[in-house]
Parts: sequence; C-alpha cells; structure tokens
Amino acid sequence: MGGLGLDDVIGICGVRMFDWFIEGSDPGLCVTDHVPPEVVAWGERCKTELVSQSAAFEIAQSAGLHLEGLGGTNGGVIGSLTSGSVHVGKH
Repeated sequence: MGGLGLDDVIGICGVRMFDWFIEGSDPGLCVTDHVPPEVVAWGERCKTELVSQSAAFEIAQSAGLHLEGLGGTNGGVIGSLTSGSVHVGKH
C-alpha cells in the first residue's frame, strides 16, 4: 500500500480547514510536491510589493500547484502560496 497522493492530501486538508476556519478569516490552501523557482520569486516579491489574488492564481496555475480559497474573500491564497516559497527560498 502506498502513501497518500496529492489529491488525498488536498481533500483531507480542505475539509479540515473548512471545518476549523473562523468566520471572518480568509483561509487559503496550497498543495504541491515541488516548489519551482517562479514560486520562490513570488514569495520574495510578496515581501516588498502589494500583490493580488489573481496574480497568485496565475503563478500557481503556471507552476502546476493546487491553490484555492476556502472562505471569506479568499485572500488567504496569497499567504498560502507565499508560505512554502519563503521557506524553500531560505534553504
């Protein structure tokens, strides 16, 4: 038996986050098994620029990452995409 696939992780995390999010918050979910250079560059850009949700979705789509908003205004997609990229960029 193998481990969980990305679709399994997306499903489990999405349900848990949706169940646990606090009204008024804007949770976002980004799931991938790789962080390409353009996503690391996105994280660096977010440190100094005001960015948009649409830009986050464009980067995620072009990089083949799963990105979705799970509530509120879906503004959490910006931080969700950024969090992994900033961590990877430090290594």
